[in-house]
Amino acid sequence: MFASLAVKLDYMKRGCQAVYAYHKALSPEDKATAQAWARDAESKLQKAIKER
Repeated sequence: MFASLAVKLDYMKRGCQAVYAYHKALSPEDKATAQAWARDAESKLQKAIKER
C-alpha cells in the first residue's frame, strides 16, 4: 500500500515540476493568457457546482 502511494506521490511531484518548468518558459503574454484560461475554467467549474 505504501509503495503505491509513494509512486503516486512521485508522479505528482514530477508532474508539478513539469508544469512549473513549462510555466517558467512562457513569455509574460502567454502567462496572462494561461491565467485567464485558468480563471475561466475555474468560474465554469464553480457555476457547474452551484447548478447541481
